[in-house]
Amino acid sequence: MKKEYAKLNIDDISELFKEEPFDIFIRLGDSKFVKIINFNDNAFEVTLENYQRRGVNYLYCKYDKYQQVLSSLERKIDDALEDANSATSIDESFSGLSNSMMGLKGMITNIGITPVTQKKTENLVNATLKESEKDTKLEVLLELLDQKPGFISKQGLLTSYLVVSMIDEMDWTTEAVKKKLVTASLFQNITLDTDEQAMVTLTASEDFNKLDDYSKDLVKNHPHLGAELVHSPGFGGEEVQKLIKNHHEVPVMGGFPGRVSAHNISIMDSCFIIASHFATTALKKEVIRNNYAIVAQSLNEDFSVGGFKRGYQALLKVVANR
Repeated sequence: MKKEYAKLNIDDISELFKEEPFDIFIRLGDSKFVKIINFNDNAFEVTLENYQRRGVNYLYCKYDKYQQVLSSLERKIDDALEDANSATSIDESFSGLSNSMMGLKGMITNIGITPVTQKKTENLVNATLKESEKDTKLEVLLELLDQKPGFISKQGLLTSYLVVSMIDEMDWTTEAVKKKLVTASLFQNITLDTDEQAMVTLTASEDFNKLDDYSKDLVKNHPHLGAELVHSPGFGGEEVQKLIKNHHEVPVMGGFPGRVSAHNISIMDSCFIIASHFATTALKKEVIRNNYAIVAQSLNEDFSVGGFKRGYQALLKVVANR
């Protein structure tokens, strides 16, 4: 069945629109797309800014139009990654990584895992791992991310930094394992579109309850949908799929989908779940940045059990030492 709509990183739209205007849509249901910008709208930038302020990370265009601008989007992804690799500050580096990641997630959603998207993913993962291994203070990183828009990209990059730091504390990992964890970090929320959707850690929460019905269904299903979308041996294989599928599994607190026990979880899965959960919690507006150590301690009851124990101890070390 031919696709009718394609996903676009909201930060990429303005430049594309100026080159050749096109209709822009927002997704409100599985098959419900509502036009928010006409191709002849002179005030399109105001509309884009309004949606971005509301936490929308992705909008949509007709799929035929996407195919016309695909080469331009490929160049934008490469240029953003080049900016990250040549950056002279952590701010510039994370901006480049974020722009590359968000564009690439849209591209994979639209055209799948191809030799082109696989190579771009490999380059992005290598650059992100290099940045995650730097001796950056957690407090500095959180303050930097707090100033940037786009919860989805911030959560992915912070998860990557945390999980790499955590497994380094354990002294058991390899470069290949790190790359799989970074890949899962960057693409764990590949099917989500908004800040509000990405802020949910548990279905039994106010963050979840305030969502509309479509977003609730999407959030509940996105671990499985995301794992399906990146199903490819060249994308880290079954281990990356499993990490994405399980990243909301918090058994003590009633995580979802709810198929994992704290007593049969792997150390790799447990570290990733803890890093993802802490990243989401620490980035929320109500969390005072210099109290992130308190946030880590507050997870004691939820994660100091079974197979989560070692991962949680590693998180505490990262928070104390970085």
